[in-house]
Amino acid sequence: MQNKDIVNEIAELAEDMQGDYGEGMLPCRREFQMPNCGSVTAHCRYKNFGITPEKYADMLLAQKGKCAICGKKESQIVFGKIKSLSVDHCHKTGKVRGLLCSCCNLLLGQARDHIGILAKAIFYLKRHKGE
Repeated sequence: MQNKDIVNEIAELAEDMQGDYGEGMLPCRREFQMPNCGSVTAHCRYKNFGITPEKYADMLLAQKGKCAICGKKESQIVFGKIKSLSVDHCHKTGKVRGLLCSCCNLLLGQARDHIGILAKAIFYLKRHKGE
């Protein structure tokens, strides 16, 4: 995929997206003020993480429009459109780590970002491989 295609895809995804975050979901939420940033999703990204639409587009371009973990494009459909990649962040520090697809974002969330739990899950899967 060419950079031009990725930029066009970013524009298409950003245009009509609905909000990705429910009220009160992010305990590390920082309060930013950004009037009229174009969409509910863009406003939430700025309010919750300080990420402008331009910064999100730069992150998406740097990741070639794919998840930072699995390397795949987002496939979940919300309101008839493919969701944008989720902003992953450390819940302790609030620092943004990258963009993830819904599956990988849920994986980290369910494991509570605990490396030990994820390592045990890998061990479990290896132990039961082929069953």
